[in-house]
Amino acid sequence: MLTAVVTVCIGGAALGQLTLDQVVIAWKARQQFQFEAFQFANELRGSSERLTSSARSYVATHDRRFYDDYFDALEIRSGRRPRPPALAQISWGFFVPARTGVSAVPFEQMIERTGFTRDEKLLLLRAKAASDALSRQEASAMRKLEQLGYRPDAGAEARARYEAQQILFSPGYTLAKREVLGPLGRFDEKVSQRLKREAEVLGDEIVLLRYLTRSLAVLGAALALWGLWCTRAGYEARLRALSGVCDAASSLNDLTVRLPAPPAPPGAEVALNRLLAGQEGVFREIDRSAADLEQKLAELDALLAHTSEPARHAFDSLKEHARALRHAVLGYRF
Repeated sequence: MLTAVVTVCIGGAALGQLTLDQVVIAWKARQQFQFEAFQFANELRGSSERLTSSARSYVATHDRRFYDDYFDALEIRSGRRPRPPALAQISWGFFVPARTGVSAVPFEQMIERTGFTRDEKLLLLRAKAASDALSRQEASAMRKLEQLGYRPDAGAEARARYEAQQILFSPGYTLAKREVLGPLGRFDEKVSQRLKREAEVLGDEIVLLRYLTRSLAVLGAALALWGLWCTRAGYEARLRALSGVCDAASSLNDLTVRLPAPPAPPGAEVALNRLLAGQEGVFREIDRSAADLEQKLAELDALLAHTSEPARHAFDSLKEHARALRHAVLGYRF
């Protein structure tokens, strides 16, 4: 039972740690999502500001490079030119970022690929539509100077520049500009609030999972130590019981050794001595015969000193058998 409880605690702690890792990953993903959302809004906001800056710069200077930069930015945003990386960080002054792009993706299509809510997407699309409407005013202002050609009349150029400036610096243009920036500000606010709520929920889950995981780990370790202590106590109890049995056996053995030998029956020793005395003549006769056999074997050994090796080996074996027989019967050693 204890093993099962410890296993459940350890398994629960491991599962809690895995869940905690997943929640932390989700929390980091929310942070990355918020960064990407701000990048979207910043790109649209930055491109609108750059379009305004390029249009006004072209009207003020009649420099063709501002005109080209303006329409390059429009084509990138609409997906007609490859989109460069980190578009929101690009300064459009005399720079053509299309050469570094890898794919042409319209801004609307990029919005659909994201995880924005419906309201958030509508705010971005509303800002994009307002920026497109504003770009039409800017294009009409630039065309007033573009139609003059390369060597315009000074008076005609002054009149065209004045008309273009009236478009780009009018109160209506400023109000239209607010229609671009207003939805982007609300988009940032909505995304921040939504991600803040999700981050708070994930933060509470992280705290709860950390507490649960650590509690299960501590409980499992405590139960494991307690189980080891109980096992050690039982083992020591068995050792003490075994030691007591050994001590009792040793005491019994000592008592047995100290017991006096039982008395022999009367006349048993006298009868044994009479039996041995009666057989003494037989023992002497066996000993005499063995001695004669040994002497004859010695004489035979002298006679067979120069015989072949097999005969010598057979004779030595015979001597060994004779000595073994005498030793077994009488207990002599030669």
